Amino acid sequence: MRRTPALLLTIGLWLTPLPARAQLPDEARLRARLAPELADRVLVVVRTAAEQGLPTRGLVARALEGESRHAGDAAILDAVNRQASALAAARHGLGTAARDAEIEAGAGALLGGVPEDSLASLRRARPTGSLVIPLVVLADLVAATPSCCACASA
Repeated sequence: MRRTPALLLTIGLWLTPLPARAQLPDEARLRARLAPELADRVLVVVRTAAEQGLPTRGLVARALEGESRHAGDAAILDAVNRQASALAAARHGLGTAARDAEIEAGAGALLGGVPEDSLASLRRARPTGSLVIPLVVLADLVAATPSCCACASA
C-alpha cells in the first residue's frame, strides 16, 4: 500500500498538461523567426483556424515564407489571413467531411482563381474519393490559362 501515493503522483504528473509551447511547436517556430507583435497576430489566426477545425500547417508555412522573402509585417499578415479565408471557403465548398489535404488543395485552387462552386461540383462528382489530385490539376489548368482580353473573347 505504500506505493499508492507514488503511483498517484506519477499518474498526476503524467496527466498534467504540458506547457503551451510544447503543445504548439509551430508557436516556437513563429516566435523564433517573426517580430513579437507579428507572431502574436499570426498565432491568433492560426488558433482561430484550429478552433474551426481547419488545417494550420499552411498558415504557418505562409508566415514563414513571407519572413524568408523579407516581406513586410502587413504583407505577411495579409497573406496569412487570405490563406485562412481560403481554407474556410474550401471547407465550405468541399463539405465538412473533407480531409485536411483536400482543404489545403482546395484553398490553393481558390487562391489560384478557381471559383468556390467548382469545388462543390467536384465533390458532387466524386463524393467518396479523394479530391487532392483533381484540385491540384484544376488549379494548374486555371493558372496556365491566359487571361488576356484577346484570348478570353476567342
